[in-house]
Amino acid sequence: MQNEAFGNFLKNLPMLFDTMGRTIYDGRNTIKIFAPPESHFNVDIAVKKYKVPNPIQRVHYTLSGDTKCRRAYVNGMTLTVFGFSTPESIAMVETKQHGFFHTGYYVCMSVNNEKNLLDLITENGVVNVELADQFAEMLVKLHKNGLVFNDLNLTNVLCTRRYDGGTLFTLIDTNRMKYHGKNDLLWKKCINDFKSFSGSFDAYNHVVNKYCELRNINKNTEIDKMMAIKALYSIHYRRKKRFLHGLKNLIT
Repeated sequence: MQNEAFGNFLKNLPMLFDTMGRTIYDGRNTIKIFAPPESHFNVDIAVKKYKVPNPIQRVHYTLSGDTKCRRAYVNGMTLTVFGFSTPESIAMVETKQHGFFHTGYYVCMSVNNEKNLLDLITENGVVNVELADQFAEMLVKLHKNGLVFNDLNLTNVLCTRRYDGGTLFTLIDTNRMKYHGKNDLLWKKCINDFKSFSGSFDAYNHVVNKYCELRNINKNTEIDKMMAIKALYSIHYRRKKRFLHGLKNLIT
């Protein structure tokens, strides 16, 4: 009976999303929390509604099936298989309009209001060395398992203190992540994963130094590459933001 009820919930999710649930984020995408009896679970679940893509993206998603919600669903299960913490994937729902993909919904277990890594890695202008080291260790494990997160905005990393003094890092917003296979992940992809690191320069410098140390990589050559990649990404990101802002003003 519970499975049938939850199946009906998923079937009607596009309609229910607009009228039920508690909104916890409303920006480019929207995230709502659904609690029993809405979710038909004994715990709260989170539903992320992705924004409607542009016409070109809609055609691409229709033909390829490689939608953001599908990637988030699969990547959530992949991270769990490899022993990393992430909200448990439950389901995904996709809608079409005029035969083309319209929008998607990703359903997962909700997480508590842990603080994110961006808020914690630098305290009063000083890098939290212990936390930065632990994060570098997690990234080493991630890459050694063939996983590239591709979006190291530190707000996508939630932190929970463990009883043993360590930190549990919970990865969210995983739709950009790629699995390349344990033996197929090139070093270039590993260092490119750091380009979107959103913490302070000092935090970035500490994490990449620790990362190279843990992987027995020559710091003198590789850290220079990682710094250059980060700088180029930052320049490109700022230019893109200025272009989109100017385009928006032109249209409106």
